[in-house]
Amino acid sequence: MTLKNLSKRGHKKMTTIQKAKQVVKKRWLNIE
Repeated sequence: MTLKNLSKRGHKKMTTIQKAKQVVKKRWLNIE
């Protein structure tokens, strides 16, 4: 395992969380 791979994996996790947040925001907008 190299540092590059770790950072890549961490970045993927971050983008996944951000995407999930966007989905939640959209759902809230649809509810309102």
